[in-house]
Amino acid sequence: MIRRMISQYECEVCGKKSLDRNEIQACEIKHYNTTTDVLDSWEARRARYAMTKSTYYFDHSEHNKTVFEENEKSLKKFEERNNLRRITICCGFLDEENGLIEYIAKAGDDIICHCEMHKKSNDANTWVIPAWFTEDGYKNRGIGTVVLASAIRDMKTIFGIPAHIEYIWNGQNQYVYDWLKKNFDAVCKCPIAVQKTQPGDDWDSHIYELDCNKVLRFAGIL
Repeated sequence: MIRRMISQYECEVCGKKSLDRNEIQACEIKHYNTTTDVLDSWEARRARYAMTKSTYYFDHSEHNKTVFEENEKSLKKFEERNNLRRITICCGFLDEENGLIEYIAKAGDDIICHCEMHKKSNDANTWVIPAWFTEDGYKNRGIGTVVLASAIRDMKTIFGIPAHIEYIWNGQNQYVYDWLKKNFDAVCKCPIAVQKTQPGDDWDSHIYELDCNKVLRFAGIL
């Protein structure tokens, strides 16, 4: 029997996995909006920082302290110079009783993306997405889609598969509607006649029905 060790790479931002290192590196380059050289240097500096921090933790000698502090300062200056902050994605809030979940992405300590989703108050088989936005400077990096997909997967795990999914769009940021239309066949729930006469006065003019199966497939559920 031949035993082989196979390395699998994982994007630290979105969790994508691949046996191809270049594929995952390209994924992280997009998320951090940087270059291959900068990403490689950042990874090496972070590894040195982690190693010197661990060494100093177990041996508080003056030498280890000096080496650790030098690496810490060097890493911080490098990150500031290249506008790099570690991006993390997590569940920010969960209320199972009321069927509410909130997912966020953070760059350092700052929230850069937010997605809120909940079960409809008068229809437990319908999910509503009332908020989903990404801050300027972090758009078109694939961060918003990862946050949305993560929220959908957790909703499904906790509350099961819905019959309907609605999105509340306030009419701002046309690219959001265009993206929803392209990927989820978003359809306004307000009748055409009302849209033409008084869309601003009708709440349904802000509610869009999404193709449930397409949303679930987007999140890797179906």
